[in-house]
Amino acid sequence: MKRIPTFLLGAVVGVALTVSASTYAASAGLIGKKITSEVPIVLDGKKLSEKGSVAEGTTLLPVRSLAGAFQAGVEFKDGTVYLTTSSASTEGGASALDDEAKQGKIALLNQQIQEISERIAAAQASYDETQKTIENAKAYPELADFVEITTKNNEKTKATIDQLEAEKATIEAQLKALQQ
Repeated sequence: MKRIPTFLLGAVVGVALTVSASTYAASAGLIGKKITSEVPIVLDGKKLSEKGSVAEGTTLLPVRSLAGAFQAGVEFKDGTVYLTTSSASTEGGASALDDEAKQGKIALLNQQIQEISERIAAAQASYDETQKTIENAKAYPELADFVEITTKNNEKTKATIDQLEAEKATIEAQLKALQQ
């Protein structure tokens, strides 16, 4: 009779560890990922001195170099990179961003929204699965410590989901403003 709860404990711990790892992977983004290659950056036919790095199929670009090429200001404050551009207008009163650049920015924002949505979905699935595990483990008093620790970890997962949702909302607002 004692072997069943021990087996159940092993299964519950195994599921929790698996779910926790997938949650972390879903929320970590590209931090700590291996750079697999470097690619040259060409702007208006001119090759820039800096190179882009590729990690997990995503090309990472040097913000300061690109901001300089686009004559934009760069500021790093409170863990966030802020880019500012001039609001110069052309003869017709249109924004300095030409249509092609605007479409490129829209495509980039849509891609970011898609990636964040996928991370949210993975984290939410992990959260839901862990909640089921917690509910099942509550039936066994000897798993009280496990339930407590797993609940705290799952609360962190929920906080990550909330943070990703806020990030997604910010990007969606930028997209909406750009499309108007």
